[in-house]
Amino acid sequence: MKINKILHLYKTSNFDSYGGVEKFIHDISRNITPKNNNLRIYIYTFSKKIKRTTIKKIDNYILILVPYKISLLSLPISFRYFFTFFFIKDRFQIFHIHYPFPYGDIFSIFIKGRIIVTYHSDIIKQKISKFLIIPFRNILFNKAKKIIFTSNTYRKFSVIPHKFLFKSEVIYPALNPSDYELTINKNIYSKPFDKYFIFIGGIRQYKGLDLLIETFNQIESNLLIVASGQNVKNIISDKINNSKKNIKLVSNANHKHKNFLLRNSFAFILPSVFKSEAFGYVLLEASFFSKPLITFNLNTGVNEINIHGVTGIVCKNISILSLIEAINYLNKNTHLSINYGRQARKRCIENFSYKKMINSYLEVYKF
Repeated sequence: MKINKILHLYKTSNFDSYGGVEKFIHDISRNITPKNNNLRIYIYTFSKKIKRTTIKKIDNYILILVPYKISLLSLPISFRYFFTFFFIKDRFQIFHIHYPFPYGDIFSIFIKGRIIVTYHSDIIKQKISKFLIIPFRNILFNKAKKIIFTSNTYRKFSVIPHKFLFKSEVIYPALNPSDYELTINKNIYSKPFDKYFIFIGGIRQYKGLDLLIETFNQIESNLLIVASGQNVKNIISDKINNSKKNIKLVSNANHKHKNFLLRNSFAFILPSVFKSEAFGYVLLEASFFSKPLITFNLNTGVNEINIHGVTGIVCKNISILSLIEAINYLNKNTHLSINYGRQARKRCIENFSYKKMINSYLEVYKF
């Protein structure tokens, strides 16, 4: 029996960072192998938690972690990452590159195996440097067997050249329900407020955290920020009006703690302000727990999860005033908010099927 090895390429993993792309890679990696015994899954990525190149087995896949100390333009810098790739690349038959990741673009020049690209986002922030990577990006897209988008909306509004769209398809990310149906001992965790809105995510510029915090500095409603990353407390604490005591922070919560806080919240807010928020995986998590959603109109996959007037509120424009209006509306219309939450869960289960996601990627990986 021939074994085909798949190597995922991305800058971070679930081992270091809680983010939508990291969770997505983790979910498909641990569930592909049980469905097809001919496949072996590896993830090649960076880590700040280690001092030397490390191999770790997690669930049904292998992590190959390379240490780094500095980043440039949000990208880890490590010559060891290059050297190790050239040492291991010939052992793999399929390379699954998660775009945008400039290392993957460059590596594609030297890859002889099959290339699959999951297109998570346009390059938004690096307006000048992105033009330097375009020639490598075009090589990657030319060599790719498939370019997979995470939503129809992003496929439509993405800046990807049209000449590559003939090899594209859409596979929606989805939750593994078993990760969210676990019974949680209520004696371990406590609610921060009786009633609160919640944000969950990393400390990234496009997340709109400054706007969110300033909004709650101006109103009486309670906000819980569940954030991941280094120096989270120092970064966020300075922005909060401590005299009001209506904003609390939980940093680097584990999966069970996060689910407890989300399950007991009133509503979920994703205040992302740029198209870098290409899908909003955490919106599916909030939907699974029947939470009404508040988002901005980004013309990304976020628009396909939160439907205005059905699953929650899509704010008219990106502003504090617009966000305050949405918060106040949910507060004043409790029964409607509950119905939004029910519709969000229904949409999550019916439109974002975990089984379909796994089976679709199995088809893509077939020789």
